[in-house]
Amino acid sequence: MRSVPVLALTLALGAAGTAAAQPEPTPRQRAIKLNEESAALYQAGRFREAADILRVAYRLHPSPTIVYNLGRALEGLGDVAGAVQAYEQYLATAGTVPDRAAIEARLRALRDRLARLTPPASGPSPPTSGPGPPPPRPRGPLRRLAPYGVAGLGVVTLGVGAVVAGVAWERYQTAKDDPGQVSAAATHARARDLARTANILFAVGGGVAVAGAVWLLLDRPWREAARDRAVTLLVGPGGLALAGAF
Repeated sequence: MRSVPVLALTLALGAAGTAAAQPEPTPRQRAIKLNEESAALYQAGRFREAADILRVAYRLHPSPTIVYNLGRALEGLGDVAGAVQAYEQYLATAGTVPDRAAIEARLRALRDRLARLTPPASGPSPPTSGPGPPPPRPRGPLRRLAPYGVAGLGVVTLGVGAVVAGVAWERYQTAKDDPGQVSAAATHARARDLARTANILFAVGGGVAVAGAVWLLLDRPWREAARDRAVTLLVGPGGLALAGAF
């Protein structure tokens, strides 16, 4: 009957000896375990928790593999700067990397994304070697509409000339059909004056319309952005001209 307690005591001592014989996990083993836990969190989309566990694992065992997994977690989290730093550290410490080209391509894409997200540093502008070109003069509403106004004035003048020419032709036909010599001569003279006026209006209107069209072509925005200049429409005894500094 006393053999049962002895057997139980023997088993208890054996279990205690086995438990005492098991060594504590090394930092490397604990880091591997944490790395496996982070993989499950990463697959579940819990990137922040995965990154926190990987940081603890790296402090236990600074392995390049843990750094690479940390970069993936930070990339999933949206921490572009942290992912870039982790991938750079991985490439610098991993030695031979079979898929180095693919990781470098991902790193370049992240750097470009980080450059777009980072605002430009505000500070004093670097000194220039010279005063530089003067700023272009602002194009006010009147200056933008001036070429159209000149061209429109020319078209209107041509229209008035056409009306005057029509009246002159009507007076000329009336003079031809007038049986009275005196009244026919007076009507013909009036028709001749109107025809002369119509010719003047045609000449002036055509010149103004052409000048407005030329001014409009010279005053295009892309020309003004390339070089600054002033264009002036001159009207004098010799006719119309465009003068300017180019």
